[in-house]
Amino acid sequence: MGFSAMKQKELNWAVLGVGVIANEMAQTFLKMNKKLYAVWNRTHEKAVSFAEKYKIKKIYDKVEDMFFDDEVDIIYITSPHNTHYQFMNAALEHGKHILVEKSITLNSRELDEMVALA
Repeated sequence: MGFSAMKQKELNWAVLGVGVIANEMAQTFLKMNKKLYAVWNRTHEKAVSFAEKYKIKKIYDKVEDMFFDDEVDIIYITSPHNTHYQFMNAALEHGKHILVEKSITLNSRELDEMVALA
């Protein structure tokens, strides 16, 4: 079987934060007939609304559960900028791929540390 005939695994995306950009990303997923796997937000009710709007089945009560979930392949971090570093660090330490909205970190030292960890 050639490479083109192989079916690639769909990545399970988790969304950390449900702001404006997260909504734009989720809308793009819908347009591409892709599904988001899970969501967490510091305000649980907003995570529930986001999940209902975008047909996401898994909602985390605690952000840590996202990092420990073996089904999560990649975490889209769209939380406030001053939380990116801690969430990136946790995600990378648990072997997750990450996509982080800008600004990725608050300074170059934090970015250098995350690049080294990745």
